[in-house]
Amino acid sequence: MGNKKGFRAIALFLAALMLLSFLGPVVLRVFAGDSSIDELQSKLDELTKQQKALQNKINSSTASRKTELQKKNDLERQINNLGDKIALYDQLIAEYDQQIAQKEQESEEIQQQVDRQMELYLTRIRETYEIGNVSFFDVLFGSASLNEFMTHLDHAAEIARYDENLISTMRANKQTVLDSKAEIELARASQAALLEEASKDQASLQASQSEVDSLIQEIDSDLEKNKRLLEEAEAEEERFSQELKALLAQRTDSSYIGGDMIWPTPGYTYITCVFGMRTHPITGVYKMHTGVDIGAAGGTQILAANTGEVVSAGYNSAWGNYIAIDHGGGLSTFYAHMKTSALFSVGQTVTRGEKIGIVGSTGYSTGNHLHFEVRVNGESVQPLDYVTPS
Repeated sequence: MGNKKGFRAIALFLAALMLLSFLGPVVLRVFAGDSSIDELQSKLDELTKQQKALQNKINSSTASRKTELQKKNDLERQINNLGDKIALYDQLIAEYDQQIAQKEQESEEIQQQVDRQMELYLTRIRETYEIGNVSFFDVLFGSASLNEFMTHLDHAAEIARYDENLISTMRANKQTVLDSKAEIELARASQAALLEEASKDQASLQASQSEVDSLIQEIDSDLEKNKRLLEEAEAEEERFSQELKALLAQRTDSSYIGGDMIWPTPGYTYITCVFGMRTHPITGVYKMHTGVDIGAAGGTQILAANTGEVVSAGYNSAWGNYIAIDHGGGLSTFYAHMKTSALFSVGQTVTRGEKIGIVGSTGYSTGNHLHFEVRVNGESVQPLDYVTPS
């Protein structure tokens, strides 16, 4: 009877040993050194440095009494910087959310494994208890032959090793679960810090925007100041226009992408300033207006008139936030005074009708509108020959 119970115990735990061989340890990924988070954090750090430099420049411009236009430009660059930072905060928070959820799932899987291992271990304890006072020596020395004795001895040693390994594995897995929970808490703390910083930057952005709005009102109400600033802006506009012309003239060896262009501001078709020569109402200078100004509410989406490659995008003191798109065959479009940075960067491809920015009043502008140009081999042409208000 004792031998039967002993053999039963050995068989039970050899079977358990085989089962646990399929429950190998699960390896949890950790947050430290995660490339996606590190990359986003690096970009955020760089934008923070730029923000400090811009703030110093704004303070300097106030102290040295630079022109309102220069201060407006610095403030708009800061708004762009803060907007980019807030977008990065959102990406980082989303990345943490995704990885926390994944780590929680993996941690739960390890906890389930620990629970299964513990159940098997407790089963063995219960089985040993049911056997009673029968010892392994009773089983071993009750063997009918030397071979049976050696077999039982091997089984007993294997069970002992298995017990030791099982306990060691359970401890390691339990520690892994505890470490994982600690890392999750650290990640949540990082998220909370990011949310706090995002809130501060959002407040700074709103304050800068209010200051820009005040500057616009001040400039608009002072005719002489407006005239002086406009002259500065037009000089910068001409410089940039020649630079853009030279850039586009180098890209005439491709074929036009094809198809009709679409109107860039859906729902807004009123043209406040037409293409062509004009006498400026403030400066009195007779000069070329290289595009059409489309009156639209601030925040209105700006769509790419056609598919193409972004060849220039950024901020300019005259045009504010802008983007230029090459459509092939020497044909390109230009969009200026956008409220925030363009949604695409140089070298990226945009498709017809894709949102590329929003209407604003950055650069030399005292009201929300989109300045829209069509250029052929770098030269400005009548946009209404290529696209119809709709």
